[in-house]
Amino acid sequence: MNQKQNEPKTTGLPDERLQQPDHKREGLALLFVCTGNTCRSPMAAALFNRYATDSGCRALSAGVAASDGFPASEQAVEVMRLQYGLDLAAHQSRAVTAGMVAQADLVLAMTEAHKQLLLRLFPQQKEKVATLAEAAGQSGQDVSDPFSGGYQQYARTAAELDVLVRKLVERFCVNTAAGE
Repeated sequence: MNQKQNEPKTTGLPDERLQQPDHKREGLALLFVCTGNTCRSPMAAALFNRYATDSGCRALSAGVAASDGFPASEQAVEVMRLQYGLDLAAHQSRAVTAGMVAQADLVLAMTEAHKQLLLRLFPQQKEKVATLAEAAGQSGQDVSDPFSGGYQQYARTAAELDVLVRKLVERFCVNTAAGE
């Protein structure tokens, strides 16, 4: 085989509609998924919604092992407020459901393990499921889990998310402020 055949898919997504590296859409609905829906996925959704504000694209978040109704972690709230000017204080965790997955155009997991669990739970939706890194063109990269860490760990995770989410918005949403 030549090298081209061994290269990963352009977006990392199995859905043929999204194979182009710059497949931009208005009104794309994303679901970010982590474990407990108190750290990574709400931070990713908040960043995405800010950067995609002019595109009609929007994001929600959920967790594969979340209990409904818990607030975002204090450190996540603080980092997002101080470093990004975003307010997670009203966030309430929720468990991922079949309905959420069905309504999303893309379901983006924070890790390969989350992705594999989502594929087992919702095999009929496999064309929508990828890791955030895959969708952003950075396959093989899990987003670090800051849970139980201090402010600095949350800040590092938020910075990882910021880079990946900006790339995601630039690739998939039209008329955005992501590059500003």
